[in-house]
This record gives sequence, structure tokens and C-alpha cells, in this order.
Amino acid sequence: MAKRSFIVIALTLILLASAVPLRSVHGVLMTPQEVAMLDAASNDFADGQSKGGNTIVKVLKAPFKAIGRLFGLGGKKDDNKLERLSQKDVKKFESVGAERVVDARTTGFQTPAATQTPTDPPMTINQRLENQHDRIQAGTKDDQLTKGERTHLRADDAAVRAQEKVYRQANDGKLTKGEKQQLNRELNRDSRQIYRARHNNRKPKS
Repeated sequence: MAKRSFIVIALTLILLASAVPLRSVHGVLMTPQEVAMLDAASNDFADGQSKGGNTIVKVLKAPFKAIGRLFGLGGKKDDNKLERLSQKDVKKFESVGAERVVDARTTGFQTPAATQTPTDPPMTINQRLENQHDRIQAGTKDDQLTKGERTHLRADDAAVRAQEKVYRQANDGKLTKGEKQQLNRELNRDSRQIYRARHNNRKPKS
């Protein structure tokens, strides 16, 4: 009986010890400036001991001196240290002209230089249809499209081609701005469908 009680108590203690979270200890590396401050504080302490005087007061003052140097309280002004901007500094920044940076996030913004550089003209409806036909062919060759997907995508492109033909016959072989936009919207939709079909990991039946 006593043996069983001892086992129960031992297991209880083990469970309690494992349930208590251990605190993790993180070490912090000191910068060269902090090391220099501590060295200066220890040198002050050594000088005080060699000169005599009240060493206890100097020992108690050393940490406060180091903290004061660390946070810039007293001592020489360090030009490399970060400081809060004054109103005078803010006015200096406001008076300097600024230029807008153009990158991928500023898509709607065009600088005068950007408008003058020659760019490739947008693809025509026929060029886009040829491009999408080539993508369907490549998907077929790489076994990325099933037979049903291939048939569906080709039918979508054929419908756009037929719609373009109707528009051109009604307008003496030309497309209006609205008709071009409509056809491009349909081609955008078809292009997304081609991408999804080629990347959905479906394989044609062998």
C-alpha cells in the first residue's frame, strides 16, 4: 500500500513539474558603444579606488552614468545618434521639392518622360486570337488540357472570331471603340480560362 502511495505521489510531482512552463532566457549582444561605456564606468571605478575617496558613492554612481550616456543625458553630443526632429528641421524638409517615385504600385500615374517613350502598340483582336490559339496548342502538346477543355476553349475563341466578323460586316470592315472593348473583355475572360485549364492538374485520358 505504501509503495502504491509513493508511486502516485511521485507521478503527481512529475506531472506538476512538467506542467509548469519554463521561462526562456534570451541573451542580448551589446553594441561596441555599450561595451565602451561599461569599460569607461569600470575605469572610473578603478581610478576611484586608486585615488582613494568615497568608493561606495562612485560604485553606486557608475551605473547611472552609463545609463545617462546611453540615453544621451549629459556628456558630449553625438552626431551619429538619432534625435527627435525639431520644428526648424521640419521646415527645412518642407521647403525641399519632392519627386514622385514611379513603380509597379503607381500604375495610373505617368510622368512626362514616360509618355514620350515609345511603347509597343496594343495587340489587335486577331493577334490576341492567334496568341490564345497558340496557348491552347501548347497546352495540348504539354498534356495540360483534356479533350473537353480543349474543345470548350476553341469554341470560345471561335465565338469571339464570329462576333468580330459580324461587327466588321456591319461597319464596313471596321470596329467601333465599344465593339473593341467588348471583344477584349471576352478575350480576357477566355485568356483566364486557358490559364486555369492549363494549371488545374487535369491530364488527358491516355
